[in-house]
This record gives sequence, C-alpha cells and structure tokens, in this order.
Amino acid sequence: MPLTKLQFRPGINRDITSYSNEGGWRDGDKVRFRLGFPEKIGGWQKFSEATYQGAARALHNWIGLDGSNFLGVGTHLKYYVEEGTSFNDITPIRQTTAAGDVTFAASEANNFDSTGGTTHDSTILEVTDTSHGCQQNDFVIYSQAGSLGGNITSALLNGEHQVTRVIDADTYEITLNVIATTTGVTSTSVAGTSTGTATFTGITQDSTSGSGTGAEFTIRTDGAGNYVIDEITKLGIGYAATDTITIQGTQLGGATTANDLTITVSTIGGDTAAGGGTIDTITFSGTGTGTGTIVPNSTGAFTNISGSVTGPSGATPYGGPASFQVFNATSGSGTSFLAEVAFTGTTTISAATLRKTSSGAPYDGTNYNIGDSVSGSVLFRYTVPPSTNITSIYSTVTADVNFLEAKTYTGVTQSSTSGSGTGAVFSVTIPQRSAASAAYSVVTVTDGGTGYAASDTITISGANLGGASPTNDLTITVGSVDGAVGEYQINVGLNTTVGGTGWGAGTYSGASGHTPASTTLSANITNIVTTIGLTSTSGFPTAGYAVIAVPSPGTSEIIQYTGVSGNNLTGCSRGMFGTPAASHSSGAAVTEATYGWGMPSSLTTTTQIRLWSHDNFGEDLLINPRDSFIYYWDKSGGAGARAVELSTLSGTKTSVPTVCKQIMVSDRDRHVLAFGCDGINTSSSAAQGDEIQDPLLIRFSNQEDSLDWYPTATNTAGDLRLGSGSTFVKAIETKREILVWTDTALSSLRFIGPPFTFGLQQLANNITIIGPNAAVASEDFVFWMGLDNFYVYAGQTAQLPCTVKDKVFADINLSEFDKVYGAVNSEFGEVMWLYPSANSVENNRYVVYNYMEKLWYFGTLDRTAWLDRGTRDFPIAAEGGYLYNHEFGYDADGQPMDSFIESAAMDIGDGDHFTYIRRVIPDLTFLGSTAISTPQATFTIKGRNFPGENFSNTAAGTATRTSVSPVEEYTNQLDLRMRGRSFALRVDSSALGSRWKLGSPRVDIRQDGRR
Repeated sequence: MPLTKLQFRPGINRDITSYSNEGGWRDGDKVRFRLGFPEKIGGWQKFSEATYQGAARALHNWIGLDGSNFLGVGTHLKYYVEEGTSFNDITPIRQTTAAGDVTFAASEANNFDSTGGTTHDSTILEVTDTSHGCQQNDFVIYSQAGSLGGNITSALLNGEHQVTRVIDADTYEITLNVIATTTGVTSTSVAGTSTGTATFTGITQDSTSGSGTGAEFTIRTDGAGNYVIDEITKLGIGYAATDTITIQGTQLGGATTANDLTITVSTIGGDTAAGGGTIDTITFSGTGTGTGTIVPNSTGAFTNISGSVTGPSGATPYGGPASFQVFNATSGSGTSFLAEVAFTGTTTISAATLRKTSSGAPYDGTNYNIGDSVSGSVLFRYTVPPSTNITSIYSTVTADVNFLEAKTYTGVTQSSTSGSGTGAVFSVTIPQRSAASAAYSVVTVTDGGTGYAASDTITISGANLGGASPTNDLTITVGSVDGAVGEYQINVGLNTTVGGTGWGAGTYSGASGHTPASTTLSANITNIVTTIGLTSTSGFPTAGYAVIAVPSPGTSEIIQYTGVSGNNLTGCSRGMFGTPAASHSSGAAVTEATYGWGMPSSLTTTTQIRLWSHDNFGEDLLINPRDSFIYYWDKSGGAGARAVELSTLSGTKTSVPTVCKQIMVSDRDRHVLAFGCDGINTSSSAAQGDEIQDPLLIRFSNQEDSLDWYPTATNTAGDLRLGSGSTFVKAIETKREILVWTDTALSSLRFIGPPFTFGLQQLANNITIIGPNAAVASEDFVFWMGLDNFYVYAGQTAQLPCTVKDKVFADINLSEFDKVYGAVNSEFGEVMWLYPSANSVENNRYVVYNYMEKLWYFGTLDRTAWLDRGTRDFPIAAEGGYLYNHEFGYDADGQPMDSFIESAAMDIGDGDHFTYIRRVIPDLTFLGSTAISTPQATFTIKGRNFPGENFSNTAAGTATRTSVSPVEEYTNQLDLRMRGRSFALRVDSSALGSRWKLGSPRVDIRQDGRR
C-alpha cells in the first residue's frame, strides 16, 4: 500500500471522544499552533537571581519620566517595585510604635527544640507590644533595640522579622536565626556573714567580676549569720556562670566588708526582658560633695596664706618667687603637690600668693576637702645691696584649700528606681567648687539600659558619688526613652482560600460533593512542633488547613500546613486565626478545615486570598490590596520609599475611599476610579469616605486629582452604583470603555463628560466570571473565564466555543478560583488562563485560546501571574519567588523542556480490519534550535484494538537533525512496527535547546486482516 500522509485538524479537542475525533489532536503540552501546525512553545529563563517573598498575584509595568522602567509586583505577603533587576519593598506601614513600646523576652525554660525535646535549641523570641494588631506571617521592622545578651544582639534584632505566632492581642513570637539563649542570673550560691534578722527587697549589685547588669534580689538574714536569697526578682543581662556579685553589707543592715555578701552565678538563662525602654533624655537634681583635686594654676585656690621671713636691712628678694616646692596636707588626707609662692616686702618678707602647679603623680594634690590645711617649706633667697651675695632661708608657708576641680564618676548605676528599668549606666560630674558641696552639673547616659519609661525616677546613692546618703543622693528623672521601635507592615493576606463557617459563611456544611478528610494524631505533640504525625493523611490536600479538636470548654487549634510527607503534615504554622497553639495527645481528632466544619467564625472575614490592583498615576503608583485602603507610591522618594495611605498625602483631601476592591486610572480622562468602595462622607471637608463598604459602588475622583473625591459644582468627582449582582468582581479598560463585572452581570462604564462625567450601561446579565483576575483585553477583544464557560466581548457578549471545556472545568480546583489568572501573549495571538488543577492549591495548568486561528490548546505550567511584553522585550511570569522571561529560547531555565503532541485514534475504514504500520517518514523542522545539543524529536505510533482499551502496542523512533547547510537534513525514515485496529501518533521532544515544528508526516500502512 502506498504511503499515507497524516494531516490533522489544528487545535486540540477534548470535548468529544478520541474515536470521534479521528483526524484531530487530543493531547499536548507546551505546544502551540501556527498556520495550522503544532510547534514547541518558547522557553523561559530567570529574569534575575533576585527573589521576592510570597506568591505574586499581580504585575504592572510602567515608565517614569526619566525613562526608568518599573515593574510592580504584588504578592500575598508584600508589594515590590522592581527596577534594574532589584526588588524594592514598598509595602505600606500600618503602625509605628513609640520608642520603648516593644520589648522582647527569651524564655529558655520553655524554649525546647522543634521536636519537643529539652535541648534548649529554640530560636523563638517572644515580643510584647500592647495592641500590636498582628496576624500570623506579618512583617515588622525593629529599630533602636538593645541587646538581650547571649546570642541575641542588637544587630540581630534591628531589622525585619516575620511574626511566626500570635499569642494574644499584646504578644507574639518571632523566630531568629540563632538559638535564643539569654544571660540572666537563674541560680546562685552565696557567701558572707550577715547580722540581724530582716528581709531586704530590690537589692542590686555594688560590683561584679564580670560585665552583667540589672540583676535584682530579695535577700533575707536569718539571725544565725547566714544570707538567704529568697528570690531573684530581676535576672539582668550579660552575666556568665562563675561571675561573682558583691553586695555591700550597708545595703543589708550591716557594715561594709564585714557583712558584704558575695553571690556566685551558677547558671544563666531564664526570661530576660530587653530591647525597649532605653533611656534617651533625663533631668536630674541633687548636691554633690566629697574630696577633690585642687585647681591648678589658680591664685584663688587657697585662702589664709601665711608665712614670712625677716632679713637684714635693705634685703632684696632674688630670682622672683620660689618654684616647685612640695606642699603637704596638715589636715585631711590630701596628697602632696608642687606649688609656687610669691613674696612681697623687703626686710619682712611675706607669702602673698600660693599657686598649685600642673604636675602629675605623685604630686597630684588630690583627695582634699574645702578648708583642709596645707603647709610647705619654701626657699627664700635675697641679696643686700651693694653686695651680690645670695643668701637662702627656708620659711614655712601655710594655707587653707579653697577651690577644687570638677570631679566625674563613671560607670555609675542606679541604687533604686520607681519603675522596672535595669542596666542604665551614667557618668556624673560635680563642678568646680569653693564650697563644701555643689549641685551636680553634668549627668550623661552612657548606657540607656532597658525597661524604663518616661517619668521613672532613678536614685543613685550619694555614697557612690563621694558623699553620703541621702544628703548627697542624685535623683534622675527619665524624660524620654529611646527603646525598640516597631514598624508594622500592613497585615499579610492569605495564600490559600479558607472557607468560613455557619450560616452565610460560604457553603453550609462544606463544599458540595466533598467530605472533609479526618483522622487522628499518631503521637503526642507540643505547642511548637512544625511536623505533625497523623494516623493517615488520606484525603488531605497537599497543602491547606486542619483543625485539631479539643473537647469543650477548650478551644480547638487551627493549623496551616504546606506539605504532606507520608503520614505527616509538614511546614505547619500553629495557632492560626487566633486559636491557641497547644500541646495535644495522641488520638486527638484532626479534620480538614478547608471546607468549614469546626472553623471559628472569625474566618468569615478572611476567606479570600490577597489580591492586588494597581495603576500608575503619571510616574507614581496607586496600589490597593483588595478590600483595603488605597496606597500611593511617590517615585520622587526613590525606589525603596514606602507606599503610604492615600488620605495621608499632603494637600487638600476630600472623601478619599478607605476601602475598595479595585483601583484604576482612566487613561483617557485621568480620573482615579475605586470599585466596590465606601461611600462619600457627609462632610465636604472630611478627608476620608464614610468607611461603609458598598460592594456595588463605583466612585471617581476629580480629574487629574487623586485626592479630591467629594462631588461639587466645580469638579468632576462623583459616584455610580451597579444595578445587578451582589458584588463587584472586576473592571478592565479597553480602547473605548471600561468593562465592569459583577458576579452576575457585565456593564460598560464610559466617560461622557460634564455634568455626569461617567455613564453606566448594562451589557449582559446571567453571566459569570470565575475570579478577579480572569478577564483580559487584547486588541479589540475582551476574554474571560466564567464558572463553566469562556466568554468574549467584541461590542457584544458571547460564549466562546471551546473544544477543551470539559478538560478544563472537570479538572479545576474551584475552591481556589481567585487564583485563576488571565494572560495575553500578543506575539502569537494567544489569550491564556493559568489555573489550579483539582488536586492542587496553586496554579499548575494553562489553557490557551488562539484568537487569530480560533483554536484551543492546553498544558502544564506553574505560574501565579503573567504580564505580556510591552516596554520590555519578553513576556514576564512569576513563580516561586522569581520572575521569568518567557518566549526566551526553548529550554526551561537552562533545563530541557518536555513538549509533546498526541493525535486522536485513527483506523482503516471503520476499524473492522487490523492495521499494520512498518515505517514513518518524518516531516518536521528544527529551525531555531540552538547548538547546545543535537535537536531531535521522538515519533511514537500507539496501537489498540478497541476504543475502550489502553494503547497496548507501541513503537517509537527518534528523528535527529544531522545538517543545517546547505539544506536542513534529518532522519529520512523511522522503521517502526505496530499492529492494531486503530493507532495514534505522538511526537515529543526533551532535547536541550531543541525547537521543533511538525508538518505532515507519512506512514507506510497496510490492511492486515480482520483478526
């Protein structure tokens, strides 16, 4: 029998049976059709090695006035502006605390390892901040945090962290990249002789052999000469085992030295609060006294100077004042010093002035009190003219000290405080003085400590400043604290849809036709384990939520998990949605939570995944997390500047929406539009709207003004309300109008000018749209995916005939329909929808409608968002923290990309005869393949005898290109052997760098009998 040319209808058809589709294509992956023939699609490569956090759900490209090429990337965790391959986090800040509001604690007694053991290797840190407003996985940036000691340094704390668990409204946990060890005193031994019977509270160290600060004790004297530590009331920081702490006996009812208490640190750890309440500014009062150093080179440093010598008549002093004579204290305990004395007179010569010279040890002149007496033997030399002979006489000079230098005490710590702060260290100065005492002149904070609050008073004993207590006590009042500051980013969104519970919270009693999976715990678990063993994971999705039941009156715990391994749920986040993370016993009931039963009612407000809308306003950017505020990013602030809530911008603001479902800038008329937003405020001067969201309301700002939303006779602001449906879903701008979808209808919004500005007209009713990202515009067409059909609008609305409808809608996860993402690949005239298959919680499939050739095809692809090429060279798609350039080469980021096309079954006649095939003549081209490897494609003939059975007889051969010049050459024929009543052709390729396009291959086929 002669060769038979195989010619197939273009496109893939899965809506009829394989036998009925004879002459057509039935299956394929990463294949498109051009001019009626299948070919491998283009490959992809990472845009850069830079990564973003979260699953990207929105991409927007625009150009600044200076030519900067920006890409907005909205994920369920953050929003980024990409420029020059770098991701700049512009996620808005929802709250910034005052300094010191944030404090930290590491509880080593409770910080076990991740399996519930006792190796104390936890990296968990507990954070306290009243009314923090956090949800699990939120991000917070700390600054000005102090060290907690041990591994937890200020450098580690200051920066961005993610909330791993919310404990309550005032506390949450973060996880560090080091073990959360701390350095507070947890156990001790004591030595010393006590006196009396008493209990002393708030006792702090006078000195330590190490560098620890802040420990505080309750100490009891037992009447038998022993000290007993009843309680370590503050553990402090910076201690090490074997450090010794000295507490003077005067603090404990005894005497210094004789009754000193020596504490030896045995162990460290425990709860250590730090990171907040660091002292910034202070005021102070108190009078200092004590010994000091005589002021040098001052003739006023002494009073009551006396001392004289009587010489012969006519004696004349020789050589001026005596120099560098040693003076000593005759009262007090001052040290020696050198001085100069000036004399007056002739026969009776008296000391006129005494001046201490600037000299070092041992002649410092220290440890003097005002009024102390000094004396020195001063050499006096004279001559009696006309004789030039010099006569030397020693004279005793006495004086009283009158002027002391300023004195500074460093490393001074508190004796007590009215608050709970610890660890502050000061430098205290008593000024130069000519009186016994003087007000303290300078107090400097050398270490701000932690835990202080404004208005706290700190007392430093005068005994520690050279005086007595309480006469010379220094009182410090804290003016302001400069402790840890927390900048909380807006709450993160969900990445997996969570069903609500009860009436009106989604499908009552679960999804139709679905029974939630249930099982029990296979072993006891603690409140922090992240891998949870089950008796069976059968029926549980690969990622999602589960409820661990707790009998009444307790509260069940909701967990989120990211994977299933054997009978384990892995990557678990504990205590979701405000439920308590707790320990559970083996046998506790565990139920899949995606569909509702057992979920707390609070989930009804957080069922939707985080979606973003965005549009550029000139070179700036407007962004909107769905059902939240509108935020504004100002390009002039730099790529790393944070977006801010729109109503906080400078300028006149009126009725700015506080919540909406989508934001858009009308290109034609430059109005900012908010869809599904709150209403206009009753006050014309109010900066914000009325904060009551109407899911069908559309509002628009004054032209060219993003801040003016209150309608007046002199502006073009206003509002309209959609008339059909229960909620707004999507708006998309075309060349002539803005199309607006509700859950049941499609309307057209057009600019009509004053006085109404915009007009609204319904185009179609009783239609559906599967999700907010499911509609796309290309050229003069708008395409969208409904709940069970595809639609097109080109002046009128119509269902789009689809040959793969059953394939798509029978294998789609409808609980994750918000993830469906419509995309355009204009180079090839394609619109595409990315969607999750029935057993996946993330997009892993695509379906394409080629509107130029009116064909359908599908395949597998893990992508969460897509942007057609515009100002950039390639289409861009997002997945797994990376952006990818698509239609780039023919490989999958440097790896071979598998592609194939498979036909429906064919037969001879009506299949009443067997077919025998012995060879295939390939017809294809590898034009465009790279030189990475030898381009090749495999031809497989698959045979079977009946439509209801699998292909049981296959034969395959590979066509390989051997030359490209002067003409392309490849394998001439493939010797294959196959027998059956019907056969199908499959062409696939996984060669690196290989591009292929199929033509019309021929087969050597003949009839081979009836049995």
